[in-house]
Amino acid sequence: MGYSRENKRQNDALQTILDGGTPEKRIFVAMEDTKEKKERQKQIVKEREEANERSEALKAARTPWFCPKCDKVMKKKLDDKMHMLYGHCLT
Repeated sequence: MGYSRENKRQNDALQTILDGGTPEKRIFVAMEDTKEKKERQKQIVKEREEANERSEALKAARTPWFCPKCDKVMKKKLDDKMHMLYGHCLT
């Protein structure tokens, strides 16, 4: 099977510890790309604004459950049509 460099390094470190020595010290530093992070945040904000605009347009196109004029339930097909034309139910 394959034998990776990391396995070899770990085995060497364990062997030096067993022999009484100190293993090789390794330091990992994670760097953030601030430019990429800012661009990603701008893109996320832009996508949220676009989604809000779409949802606002859909809210205006929906027929409400109750008539704003007489508070009756708008469940008939003609109620939908009249709401689009006049802003209230058929009655």
